[in-house]
Amino acid sequence: MPTLPVLSVPSLSRTPVVHPRVRCPLWPALLLPLALCLTPDVQAQAIATRGPVPGTAAPNYLEGAQVVSGAATLNAAGASETFAPGYQVTSRASADLDSGEMKGTASFVLAADSAAPLRDVFFDDFLFGSGVLSGGTPGSTVSITLQMTVHGSFSALTPGVEAVLLGNLYAGGYQSQLEFHQRGSAAVQVVRVGLAGGFPNSPPYDDALPVVISSSADDLRGLARIRFDAVVGSLLSVQAAFGGAATPQAQGGVLRAGSGGVDAWGTSQLQLLLPDGVTLTQADGVLASAAVVAGAVPEPSLLVLWLVGLAGLGGVHAVRSRRVVTAPVG
Repeated sequence: MPTLPVLSVPSLSRTPVVHPRVRCPLWPALLLPLALCLTPDVQAQAIATRGPVPGTAAPNYLEGAQVVSGAATLNAAGASETFAPGYQVTSRASADLDSGEMKGTASFVLAADSAAPLRDVFFDDFLFGSGVLSGGTPGSTVSITLQMTVHGSFSALTPGVEAVLLGNLYAGGYQSQLEFHQRGSAAVQVVRVGLAGGFPNSPPYDDALPVVISSSADDLRGLARIRFDAVVGSLLSVQAAFGGAATPQAQGGVLRAGSGGVDAWGTSQLQLLLPDGVTLTQADGVLASAAVVAGAVPEPSLLVLWLVGLAGLGGVHAVRSRRVVTAPVG
């Protein structure tokens, strides 16, 4: 089985923009040391904030679960932890290979101003999978779609507190990112990114631009998706990340009293849509599950049309460019 690369989690942006450049804020960067510990067989990972370990002097800030089947879940009951006097946090995360579901929550309450070195509260889910495209004529091209519903909400953000919810997809050399960001009571900002590649200078790719359904703080909803052509007989690898964070307000080296959170425990789901007659063989990870839907690649996606219809929007982003993806099997 091939070793799948670890996802990077893109930016917190302050303005709504479709932008081909991806930056990395501090809170996802904290995940990298743990994420790099993935073994080649790990297909799902959940990471969340954790408070001090009893009997130790220093807090264990990160907690991670890794699985090769089933679900990687942390703190499903939503128990709270105390990081420092008056600073209570709650975070949980779950990534399920069988269903393609990812979910999590991250919230905090800081009762009084504090100069203690307190940290963001966050969750992050990862799903990986691969398989060989089969059916049809070997060497021919077929159109496939990878998509992930992104759904959650922000709550109780006091002035200066920041929250973010984001979903990322990688497949066939393409990236789709949908991000919601809010500071205090300001309007929610939206970032949509579609790239032909996963690097900051990659060119934009229209068929990877996410669809935004609702940007209301109490109903954040959209669809990250990648539509591309792939060669029958080639190896397809997919990666998905879903995460959220809440950050206290900092002024002059002091964290101000406040509260805030992101709730995405209602489930976001990953799906790979294959045309009629095309299947996956030698599949593993999330691609060996119910997340693969055969004979379900509409033009454009019926799911997108349904979601757009719910939001009362008038159209779907036009398909303007497509590239063929192939990878040798071996």
